[in-house]
Amino acid sequence: IMMVLVSSIDSRYDEGFERQFLYVSDLMKMTGNESTSMYRDARKAAKALIREPIEFETPDGSYAGMPLFSDMRYLQHKGLVSALFHDKAQPYLLQLEKQFTSWRLDQTIPLTTSYAVRHYMISKMVGRRGRTNSHTFEMEDYRKKMAVEDKYDRFVDLRRRVLDPSMEQIN
Repeated sequence: IMMVLVSSIDSRYDEGFERQFLYVSDLMKMTGNESTSMYRDARKAAKALIREPIEFETPDGSYAGMPLFSDMRYLQHKGLVSALFHDKAQPYLLQLEKQFTSWRLDQTIPLTTSYAVRHYMISKMVGRRGRTNSHTFEMEDYRKKMAVEDKYDRFVDLRRRVLDPSMEQIN
């Protein structure tokens, strides 16, 4: 839901946020999941997404976080998610064409774990035109990128739970 809502923003030209809408039936078509439980899941996701901040570490190692949405609704009888991005998120979501890598939404929707999505995004950044198609990360940096700093202390567990399932999904 988050990826679809973000992809609805015209990040090249928009100077402010308009309300975004997503019908659960459209999401079902995108994912190929025709289970009616998606309507219930959309309601749960809307409740969770209103609490989701944009979080990042500043260059000096400090923490920064801010709300992503100022309003999130799920209209039960219409099967519709309605969202308004928070104004504070504008620098991170608008007019980004030269600063960030883009990818096709239809290639990330089928990925079922956040680790697979993160691996895919990293591969798109590394594989941009004019760049080498491989990159080496220090283990600490990799753990940060996957948001597993405090999980899977042993490499065998990290590989089994994060790396191998992600690569299987992407491939």
